[in-house]
Amino acid sequence: IALLKGAGINRCSWYVLVGFNTSFAEDLSRLNFLRSNNQNAYVQRFNNSTNPKHIPLARWANQRHIYNGMSWRQWIDRHENKKYKQLLEESERQ
Repeated sequence: IALLKGAGINRCSWYVLVGFNTSFAEDLSRLNFLRSNNQNAYVQRFNNSTNPKHIPLARWANQRHIYNGMSWRQWIDRHENKKYKQLLEESERQ
């Protein structure tokens, strides 16, 4: 990112592979790193992962206006995302 910014490219879009050999926390950390550096992200689920955690993560990050406008916690805590929050909590209990 520093090299790109040094060349005058301030914002890029980055593909973020999730569900291969990383935890949800690691995936979220990479997305937050990109967000904090004013970069765009596009979540790619490994092998079209059906892990219930990856679906809301992709919905948040793949919509630029949402990803740039609010944090993961702000987005997941919204009333309309209640079903995703429940999915995440259920998968954590298992």
